[in-house]
Amino acid sequence: MSDVEQLLTDALTDGAEGAPSAVGLAGAARTRARTRRRHRVAGAAAVVALCVGVPTAVVVAGGSDEAPRRSEGTVATDPGAPGRTLPEGFRYESWHDVTIEVPDDWGYGTLDQWCVGDQPERPVVGRPGGASTLVLCTPGWGYGVNFTLAGDGPVQWPVAEQHSEAWPDGAFVGATTVGDVVVTVAAKDLLVAQGVISSAQRNEALDPNGCPVTSGSDPVAPGDSMTVCRYGEGGGLEQSELLTGDDVDAAEAALRDAPPTTATDCDAIPAQQVRLASVAEDAAIDLACGALTVHGDGRELTADVLYWALSPGWSGSVPGGVSLPSELRTR
Repeated sequence: MSDVEQLLTDALTDGAEGAPSAVGLAGAARTRARTRRRHRVAGAAAVVALCVGVPTAVVVAGGSDEAPRRSEGTVATDPGAPGRTLPEGFRYESWHDVTIEVPDDWGYGTLDQWCVGDQPERPVVGRPGGASTLVLCTPGWGYGVNFTLAGDGPVQWPVAEQHSEAWPDGAFVGATTVGDVVVTVAAKDLLVAQGVISSAQRNEALDPNGCPVTSGSDPVAPGDSMTVCRYGEGGGLEQSELLTGDDVDAAEAALRDAPPTTATDCDAIPAQQVRLASVAEDAAIDLACGALTVHGDGRELTADVLYWALSPGWSGSVPGGVSLPSELRTR
C-alpha cells in the first residue's frame, strides 16, 4: 500500500459513513498529481488537504426526491440521442466522450487557481492542460467542475458537504466516473452539485452539440446553428459549442472573407484541430500549423476566423505569423 493510500485509508477509518472509498480517492489523487507534474509542490499540498478533508465531510444522500427541479427548455438536442433536452439556464460541456450540463453563468479556468482570478467565487469549468501557475490557494480548490482521465481506476464520490482546507467551507463536492473520464464538481448549492453529477453522459459518436467525440468525422450542426468542435493533440474532443443567431452570420462571413491560399498538408503534425460546420459552411483549422480549409479549399487563417474558432476556455498558442484576435470570446 502506498503512502497516499495509507493516509486515505486512515482518514476514512475515522470518517463519516458513505465517504468515498480509499482506492478510488487514491487513484484520483495520483491522476491529479500526474496531470500537474510540473507543479509538484502544489499537487502534494492538494493531496494532503484532501486526506484531511474526508473525515469532516457530511455525506448527503442522493435520493430521487432530492433531484434538481429545473425547468426544461430545448436549446440543443443530441443528434445521436433524440429527445435529449437542455434545462433552461444550463449549457453543455464536453470532454472526450463525456458531456455534462452546467449552469450558464459558470466560467472557464482551473479550480486550483481560483485565488488569482478577478472573480474568486465564480465557478469554472476546468480541463486538463489549462493554464496553471505555481500558487497555493487556501482552500486548495474552488467552485466548479473538472474533467480528468480515470487513470488508476473509477472514482465514485457521493455528493458531500465539505469542511476542510481542501474545498470552500460548506461546498457540496462529488465525483463520478463515466467511461475513462472522471467528473468532479464543487458547488455552493446541493441541488446544483447533484444535477451536474447526474447529467454526466457518455456519447457513442456525437455529443449534444453535434461534435464527433474524436477527430476525423464530420460534425452535425443542429438547426440554424454552427457547431464548433475543438480537438486536442490525441484527437479527442476538448470542447464543443453552438453558435446561434447573429453569431452564425458573423462566423460564416469570416470564413467567406478569408483570402484564398494554397492548401497546407498537416498530416505529419499531431492534430490540434477545430471544426466549424453549419448548413452553409464547412471548415477545418489545424492550430499546429496554422492551416484553414473551407469546403476543401485552402484559405488564409485570419484573426476574424480564429475569433469564432477558439471557443471560450481555450488556452494555447498558434504558429508564428498567425494573427490572434485582439480579445478571445468569453461566452
